[in-house]
Amino acid sequence: MQRYSILILCLLLLAPFQLAQGQAQAIAKQSAEVEEMPLGPPSLAADVIKVSGEYRLKVSNNDLSRRFQGTATVSLGTAYQQAEAGKVKLVISPNETAIHLLYSMPAVGDQYTLVITDSSGVIVVHKIAPVRAVNDPSLVAPPPTPVSTVLIKTEEVTPLKVKIRLAGGTGESDPYLLAFELSSPNQISNARLSIKAKGLDDSQPVNFVGKTNLEFKLSEDLEVQKISYVVTGSRGETLAKGETDLTQLMTEDIVTINGLKLDKQVYKPGETAKLTASYQGNVPNGIRAELTVTDHTGKIVYRDIRKEKREGDLPAHEFSIQIPKEVSEALMIEYKVFDGDSQQIIDSATRELPVIRQ
Repeated sequence: MQRYSILILCLLLLAPFQLAQGQAQAIAKQSAEVEEMPLGPPSLAADVIKVSGEYRLKVSNNDLSRRFQGTATVSLGTAYQQAEAGKVKLVISPNETAIHLLYSMPAVGDQYTLVITDSSGVIVVHKIAPVRAVNDPSLVAPPPTPVSTVLIKTEEVTPLKVKIRLAGGTGESDPYLLAFELSSPNQISNARLSIKAKGLDDSQPVNFVGKTNLEFKLSEDLEVQKISYVVTGSRGETLAKGETDLTQLMTEDIVTINGLKLDKQVYKPGETAKLTASYQGNVPNGIRAELTVTDHTGKIVYRDIRKEKREGDLPAHEFSIQIPKEVSEALMIEYKVFDGDSQQIIDSATRELPVIRQ
């Protein structure tokens, strides 16, 4: 009996110790589980503001202990259409506010979309809002150290070559056309070519691969000699810009018909008329010459086409025109010269081919 009493007494003494040990193990296990839970990214507050006409990105890291590192992507424009303005790398210490000056923005506007991702690509901030104008005098000057100032990085500008020339219209009395030849080794999409001068403001979309030609009609009463142009990319960046002088364009790379000479003064039905067409000047792409002879009803009785590449002065072209036997009235000769590349008319001339039936 005494032995059982001692055993019960030992069990009663050990019970509190075992209970405390079990509780400690449970708490330790629970702590391990808490430590394994991933922490969310630091809490950020961000805005795009405008100070004295300059766009600035303001980002505050509200976390008291953790630094934030990531990328901010800014898009600007209207509420309906925006273009990416660029990206900024962010490194912000705990409880710090960083102001980034957005220099050389390729796009502007009064609405913005801001997306901030951390170093692993997780979106931390996604915000669409109006650009807020700020009148705080302390923000007018560039941010002091250690607040970072980062230039927006944009994609490399696409190389673009521009050649300009004057071309004739589709008809003899049409005004001149200002023709642009654009070439690039890269794809050009959603760009725009704009021209401007006093009394002239026009633009056209630009989408091409390799090479393209764009033409603008010039008013007959346009008095200015210089016309400025700019090619703007899809992000608002300038791909090419410059100025052209109309007077200079009129004196270089021009082809005119110097004469249409017949070998006789008058012809009989059934005879062959010899016509010689001569030129003055040349163009880089050569020419295509088109001869059309019609009777008094407008019916074509003869047609011929010649092509010449640029190799010094253009040679004269000779044509042998067979006059139909049934013709009893004069024939009409129409001669047109086209640019060899754009196929736009450069010059034209007409004359009669006299025919007398005896």
